[in-house]
Amino acid sequence: MPPSIPTESESGVFQVDFENLIKVLGQNLYANPKAAVRELIQNASDSCVRRREAEDFQPAIQVIAHPEERLLIFDDNGSGMSKDEVEQNLASIGGGRTRRVRQWLETSNPAAARMLIGQFGIGFLSAFVIADKVVVDTFSVGGGLPVRWICEGTSRYQIMPGDRSEPGTRVTLHLKPAHYDLLEEEVLRETIIRYADFIAFPIYLNHSPQPVNRMQAPWHRDAAEVEYAEYIRHRYGVRPLALEPVAHESEDLSVQGVLFIPPRSAEWRRRLRAIDLFQKRMYVGEDLNLLPEWAGFVSGVLDCATIELVASREAAIVDNAAYRALQSFLEKAVTSFVRRLAEDDRPTFLEVIRQHDWPVKWGAVRNDFFFDQVRDLIPFKTDMGPMVLPRYLERVPERLGGIRTIYYVPGEQPLGQQQSAIFRARGGPVIQADLVEEQFLRKYAERVDNVGLRQMASGVVELMTFAEAPRWRALEARYEDLGIVARAVSFYPPEMPAMVVRQADYDTERLIEQIVDGSRSLIDFMTRIGRERSDAYGLCFNVDNPIIQRLAEYQGDETILNAALRAIYSSALLAAGVELTPELSQSVARAQMRVIELLLEQEERLRTEGKTAPYAPSPFEEPGEGKDGRACRK
Repeated sequence: MPPSIPTESESGVFQVDFENLIKVLGQNLYANPKAAVRELIQNASDSCVRRREAEDFQPAIQVIAHPEERLLIFDDNGSGMSKDEVEQNLASIGGGRTRRVRQWLETSNPAAARMLIGQFGIGFLSAFVIADKVVVDTFSVGGGLPVRWICEGTSRYQIMPGDRSEPGTRVTLHLKPAHYDLLEEEVLRETIIRYADFIAFPIYLNHSPQPVNRMQAPWHRDAAEVEYAEYIRHRYGVRPLALEPVAHESEDLSVQGVLFIPPRSAEWRRRLRAIDLFQKRMYVGEDLNLLPEWAGFVSGVLDCATIELVASREAAIVDNAAYRALQSFLEKAVTSFVRRLAEDDRPTFLEVIRQHDWPVKWGAVRNDFFFDQVRDLIPFKTDMGPMVLPRYLERVPERLGGIRTIYYVPGEQPLGQQQSAIFRARGGPVIQADLVEEQFLRKYAERVDNVGLRQMASGVVELMTFAEAPRWRALEARYEDLGIVARAVSFYPPEMPAMVVRQADYDTERLIEQIVDGSRSLIDFMTRIGRERSDAYGLCFNVDNPIIQRLAEYQGDETILNAALRAIYSSALLAAGVELTPELSQSVARAQMRVIELLLEQEERLRTEGKTAPYAPSPFEEPGEGKDGRACRK
């Protein structure tokens, strides 16, 4: 049968699947089920605000756990509700008595209106996220009969005469097994402190004579800095390295609170750059977007009345003018905070840099002002120990035009044995820089006069001089006959006979270009390890080395000369840390074995001829050692 088509206007009523609505709220609206504690305390606080408008009394909120019966109770002595108010507020979704009271108070008592927290009229439903049965006992301050309301999370509820004799409301939750942890006193205490520490009325836990919450934040009473520090210790369990109270009051923005820099300690388990955000003394949630991106070493606690919240009140609505106004204010506040430390409290500022090394470097990369504050204060890891950049630059040689160069190895790339030896011999440290540190160094070279930047691989060329004498051309030709591209250079220390380079970067024109602009890499082993042919590497032999000088003048057996030249090349390959391909490995092994064979052949020939080879100490032999490596006797 085809569906009927309406022929005239009709009206209808929404059908609400209450049980499914509760499931949706629990899984989607309230990210943290413990938010139910916040909602019920907020309801109790609003009830106390309403009663205080009618009479003078001592507000109090009780939170009581009964682990044996699996009950969690919230009891207040506020205004309570009549039967009509119970049906209107508890049995309807989105009505919200607080909203109506706020509208009335905004003209008669704006201060009281600002203390009211409720907004959407759905917070009470959060009780069903953690409880499978809710009982409300209430008695209105306006008189009438006490009322009891019972609901087990379905669309049906019971309402009947109650037995409460004093004004106020008592909400009893029959907890679901998944939320029995709220019956543990310490868990419940931490939850109350997290969500309701600044509620203006005392909250007592399990009939304790002392309230759990502080009620007044330091900024509510114009406190001294030591009181702010004590509050941060109370909330997070740590003493801040530095703190900065903040406040702003205008038509667009009303905010109070504190920014602080926590220590880098095991006790600090919270994310950096996080703001604990409150609205009207009630905790909203942790916000990681309010502080500027570069302030990764700063945290804070803020109470902002002007932000707008999502329906669950667990986060602020970010795409609006109020949120952007708060972001803009905080960027200026953090900048002022950092400037004060840098100018007026240098020891603390240095301690912040020491403890928050990586976040500080990242912040400096992202923000020019902060970079200029810290650029000369941050130590970098070098092969000669930690150094700040001004001290580092004092150690490196000055180049043409008064330029001093920062040399570094990127990432976790190890310092090459050959290159490191050359730098050490000239007194030049090499920095080990991760990705952020490399960006910091580039920015330093851009913003500081007469400072250059080189990777160690290309920078080593600046410490070499090309040798042009005819005898060095002859030795280069000897190497060419062996299938090895070689170039004569001079570098310090003379004890190092040679270093290996990639043949692709080897010709003179390219090397000179590198010296001029640093745009090329001389020894780019790490990107090609294990993938090059054995003939892909050339040699820079050191003309200041005595052995190289002797080889250049050698007029004897060509077999011995070739073996020595190959041994120099293979030793340089090994010293460079090249991961040898099979072909290259065989070449190195043959060169080393050929030297051993020649030594054995010479020894055999001398013994056959009855001659004894005179011992000539090597210029690099350790003082006080004989040819067998043992100490000589005087």
